[in-house]
Order: sequence, then C-alpha cells, then structure tokens
Amino acid sequence: MPEAPPHMLFIARAMKRGRLAHAYLLFAGEYGALERELTALARLLLCSSPDLAGAAGCGRCGACRKVDHSTHPDLAWIGSEGGQVRIDAVKEFRSQVAFPPLAGERRVAVFPDAHRLNVESANAMLKVLEEPPPYLVFLLGAPQGASILKTIRSRCHLLFSPRPDDAAITGQAGGEVDMALLRMAHGDMAKVGLWSSPVYSNFKERFLRMVEAGDSPEGLLLALTLAQECGADEDGFGFMVHLSACLARDVLALRAGAEAFLVLPERVVRLAASRAGFSEVSDYVSWLSGISLLQDRNINRQFMLEKLLLFWLGGAVPAVGN
Repeated sequence: MPEAPPHMLFIARAMKRGRLAHAYLLFAGEYGALERELTALARLLLCSSPDLAGAAGCGRCGACRKVDHSTHPDLAWIGSEGGQVRIDAVKEFRSQVAFPPLAGERRVAVFPDAHRLNVESANAMLKVLEEPPPYLVFLLGAPQGASILKTIRSRCHLLFSPRPDDAAITGQAGGEVDMALLRMAHGDMAKVGLWSSPVYSNFKERFLRMVEAGDSPEGLLLALTLAQECGADEDGFGFMVHLSACLARDVLALRAGAEAFLVLPERVVRLAASRAGFSEVSDYVSWLSGISLLQDRNINRQFMLEKLLLFWLGGAVPAVGN
C-alpha cells in the first residue's frame, strides 16, 4: 500500500499527539486534485475510527460516508460564486460554527477557494480565524501559483500536495503540452492555448532571463521592456502578474522544503530566493493579491508591471495600495 501524501501524514501526526492547529492552507494541483485532497482531509478529521498510521479516514463509518456525500452536520463547505467568496456566505458560516459539534468532537470548515477571498469577505472571516472555538478546524485550499491575502495566509499552517506526475497530467490534457504552462494555468486549457503562442512563450523566456540577470543592465532592460509590452493589453498584464505570482509561490515552497512542488525551473527559483527573504516575498504576494483584484479597473498597467518586475531584481516590496 503506497504511503499517504506528506500533508495527510502531517495532520495525522498532529491528531495522534493532540496538537491540531486551528487552520491549515493546502496548495494542491490541477484537475480537481484540490477538492479531492480537502475531502480526504475532512474525512480524516471527522472519521469515527481514523487510521492515524495510514493517515486516512476509514471510509466505512457513517461519518466518512456523510463527508463523501456532503451531508455531515459538522462539515461546512464554503465555496465561491461569480469568481469570489461572498461576504454573505462567510457570515452564514460564522453563525453555523457558533454552536458545538452535533456528531463528533470537532467541526471542520472547508474553504476550497481561499484565493478568491476578497478583502471584505476575508475581514468577515478573520474574527473566527483569529479566535476560533476549540472544536473548529479550518481547511483552506488554493491551486498552485495562486496568491493568498496575507491576513489569511499568516494565520494558517502551510501544506503542499505533491503535484501529479507529468504523464498523468499530459494524459488528462489530451496531448503534448507545455507542462509548466499547464500547471501555471491550473489545468485551464483555454489559458494554456493562449499562453502557448509565440508571443507569450517569448514573454516567459525573457522573464526567466530577467531573473537570472538580476540587477545588471540586461536585467533592468528586460524588466522595463516587458512592462511596456505586457502592459499594453489586459491579457499580457494578467499573464505577467500570474507568472510573477508563480515565482513568488515557488520561492515560498522552496523555503518550505517542497522542491517537488515547483512550477518554474529550480535554478531560477533559487536565484530569486537568494535575493528576497521569506517576509519580503510574503508581503509581495499580498501586494499581488491586491493587483489581481484591480485588473478590471482603469489602472496604469505598465507602471504596475515595472514595480512588479523590479522586485525580482532586488527592488523594494511595493507599498500596499500603490
């Protein structure tokens, strides 16, 4: 029997020692892997007779069956609607978890779209996240490469699910694809199609060269020309924001010892990590989250991209709101 994934073993050990944290943020991969992994974690936490050695719910008890059918009374699943987690859904969740568990020793709250929490809904959630009742465990999820608001991420233990092997991903995608682009797009083949064009392939190649060049004249020239070209339209702007978010997430994953989870070339990630500390990259990710929410507004895209790219050459973290 294959060994359970590291994040499942981590939770199982915490349960065995009676040292569960109140909140975990899981970064997982493509093709529904995130939902499956969060369901498996919820099953483990709510199972009547969990297999802690094997890091899994038994799959046979009433609790496990109810988790699988989304009918467990102590499981709250708060998803997104219209691309965002709505504040009304968060408020309804807060009223539900104010009461003790009905069927077991704990309640589990699953937010599979943590990257879609906006500032308003995140603030509504913070009161419970900061001072949760002793019976409540949060399971937050986000696809690899996604940006998470710092106020949320800083209150969670980070978990990383190993990505699927390349053969499995290629088979599901239906042919030869750029694996890095597929992972960056979270399996969205429409994005992969757009990003596979020669123009975007060139943007990506120059971005990686820019990081390798650092604060040299070549690196500075690449940063400024990329900002000008990608800032000319919304698609180019979104691609560069996403690419930079992927690098930031890769740097955090590298520092957490999760090299197998990297999306971009490891040599580039290591160079980026050598120029920016953990707190700087964390602040940068928070700034990127705000930029993502502003993409559909009238902003100076070239100016934003200049600040975004110059960070990887050793520049300062842009101030929030700028």
